[in-house]
Amino acid sequence: MARRRSRFESCVEAFSPRFNRSMVSGRRWSGSEFGEFVLGHPVLVHLARRLLWAAFDENSHPLAVFRVTEDNILVNMNGDTVPLPDGPIGLMYPSHIPDSVGTWSDVFADHEIQQPFPQLGRPVHHPQPGDVDGSGLSRFTGVTATPSQALRLTYRGWEELWENPGRRRHRDSIGTHG
Repeated sequence: MARRRSRFESCVEAFSPRFNRSMVSGRRWSGSEFGEFVLGHPVLVHLARRLLWAAFDENSHPLAVFRVTEDNILVNMNGDTVPLPDGPIGLMYPSHIPDSVGTWSDVFADHEIQQPFPQLGRPVHHPQPGDVDGSGLSRFTGVTATPSQALRLTYRGWEELWENPGRRRHRDSIGTHG
């Protein structure tokens, strides 16, 4: 007989896709929002401990990369304490830190931290020369796909991230709206 999931496990499983969408969409929290809505949340803090975070500058470049310990202390890859940043905080995408993904993966492995979705192990695809034209990937300009072709991508691990211009971008994300 299968083990019945606890209410806590169900909550963690329900919030995991939201964190994944937050990473993919570039969702950011202020330091106070991160402290209150992530570190201060009885369920989300457990997910936060299994992910890699960063404080970002205004150009979305990471200023300080950290993980959350079991004691809710922010530490860098050397285990040194990182103060809670005031500026924007968000989930790290591997392309932000190509030179240290391997080291961070080792840190997570050493602490036996299993990520709830592929973050450090997520494949990164770089544009080919001539792809970027300022508005997107130029080699795909004019290419169309049927809805069924697009749906088939979900069977390969792609996730839907539909943006409705009539709604505020992060309404269904974690924490505050907007």
